[in-house]
Amino acid sequence: SRLSFELRRSASFDQDLVLALIDIRETRKQDPLYKIISRLLIDSFPFQDLLFEFETNGFAVAIPNIDPDMGVQDLEKCMKKIHGTRTGQSLKISVGLSSRNGRLISGTRLISETKSALSRAKKDKKSSMIVFRPDPVKYREYIASKM
Repeated sequence: SRLSFELRRSASFDQDLVLALIDIRETRKQDPLYKIISRLLIDSFPFQDLLFEFETNGFAVAIPNIDPDMGVQDLEKCMKKIHGTRTGQSLKISVGLSSRNGRLISGTRLISETKSALSRAKKDKKSSMIVFRPDPVKYREYIASKM
């Protein structure tokens, strides 16, 4: 519900919003490393109320008023900080991203797209970060055809 609210707010100001799902395979909530990573994420993103735990070993972050390319840059900086910690050097981190991209979509839809990108990132040998890039024109045509 929080994501849907932020999507409506972003749409009302004609702003973009990026959602990132971060999977860190070697950690669990009870691990000390999980707390270190949590702190690095909180320090890296200005809107702490838009950071969430995701599944058993991951995080979700909604970044308002930013496009996907800038979102990738911000997340790459954060991942470098995590890998820069003594205990985070060997972690396998996968990230999936998607964005509002001018569309009027629900939080459920954005989460679904981002999960799809995360799933691909987990399988990809070359890149640990995959961005779902929707085409807003095709999306509008699709919505219009359903009415």
